[in-house]
Amino acid sequence: MTIAIIGSGFCGLAACYHLLDQGYSVTLFDPLGVGGGTSGVASGLLHPYPGREGRYSWKANEGIDATRQLLEAAQCTLQQPVFNDAGILRLKPLLTDYPDVVPYSSTGYLIQSGITVYTKLYLQGLWLACKAKGAVMYQVKIDRLEQLKDYDLVVIAAGSGVSHFEECRDLKLRYLKGQILTCRAPVLSRSIVGSGYVAVSETPGICYLGSTYERAFESDAPDRALAMKELQPKIAELLPGINEVLECRAGVRVMNASHYVPLIKNLDERTWVITGMGSRGLLYHAYYAKLLVNALSEKRAIETLKV
Repeated sequence: MTIAIIGSGFCGLAACYHLLDQGYSVTLFDPLGVGGGTSGVASGLLHPYPGREGRYSWKANEGIDATRQLLEAAQCTLQQPVFNDAGILRLKPLLTDYPDVVPYSSTGYLIQSGITVYTKLYLQGLWLACKAKGAVMYQVKIDRLEQLKDYDLVVIAAGSGVSHFEECRDLKLRYLKGQILTCRAPVLSRSIVGSGYVAVSETPGICYLGSTYERAFESDAPDRALAMKELQPKIAELLPGINEVLECRAGVRVMNASHYVPLIKNLDERTWVITGMGSRGLLYHAYYAKLLVNALSEKRAIETLKV
């Protein structure tokens, strides 16, 4: 069976990897190439307690386990580190005691299960792992599903690009723009989260500050002035003295408006969509890719997942 996947971000590559393991023939289509979209902008924070309140996310352990499997595959293929698993420091008290959270200071906690993913390296490594298994990619924009009529199945994993497809018109989705700043900073051993965050990168002394949450936006292009105005007060609480901003990057997240968890849906007999990851793309993309592959293998349709 031949499968076309639209999008080579977290979801597209994860689905590709697992489909290949099941013996499918997979072709990826993405005009921006690997890491060219919102997934490549992500700062890389992965832990069970995102959000201001720090509550445990649904299926977080399953999500982290599934993501770690792909992280290790990408790292093995790329032959260099693609993640930092030294934990994540949280400077806001959690609402509940969790077994993997320990006091770190008088005002902070260490999330021992926390991982910081070097997202561009991860995506590159995962693509190389898929390529080694036989995947093919074309940097071509798909505007209509009719362009893929020669494939047995189509998976739409295009992030905010799902809005361009008529078949996705009735999906209840919301779009949120997020911006991060690339900055010089003291060398850190792990990422720090609070009202904002400081995420370490693969380059010592370079970190990412984030993130804005812009519900109303006219352009998906970076707006450095707006990002600095919103983010610098938050970052000053976490790590004072960061002043040298090197770059501003922006992406558009997609959220499932009808439910807080992501969306996986069978649109018709040959078309599936996987979307709505929001700010939890790293937490859920690999887990949902496995759900998709299981559904295809069992020849059953999932309308939506219920908690």
